[in-house]
Amino acid sequence: MSLKKYRCYCLESGGNLHIAEWFKAESDDDAIAHIRAKHPDALCEIWHGERLVATLAAELPGQGAAGLRTAFAGFNAPQTR
Repeated sequence: MSLKKYRCYCLESGGNLHIAEWFKAESDDDAIAHIRAKHPDALCEIWHGERLVATLAAELPGQGAAGLRTAFAGFNAPQTR
């Protein structure tokens, strides 16, 4: 099976972009497992080309995933000029 190219964007708890990385994986499931293992405490989006593969939410002590999901909601919003 050939490797597919993916990209990942992760936010820190304050809602700022923390990580942007490109990587290869055999499948969507492998890409998700790779990012979960590498960034367990961050909210991350995994993309394959123009397709959003997954949004992975972190459970942070005292905050839960809801706060990070709210922070990510504006992350992909279209930019207006």
